[in-house]
Amino acid sequence: MRAELLKLIDAEIAAARAGKPNGIWAKLNALVDPMLIDKLYDASRAG
Repeated sequence: MRAELLKLIDAEIAAARAGKPNGIWAKLNALVDPMLIDKLYDASRAG
């Protein structure tokens, strides 16, 4: 599941950098996976 989520987040990062519509909506209770957290921060910085 982690691999698929990371792939989807990467796709949104690429869309943001290309100026295309993008966004992530997720409800995450007690997110503790450091790799996923870092990737979400990367997405946030990408726009």
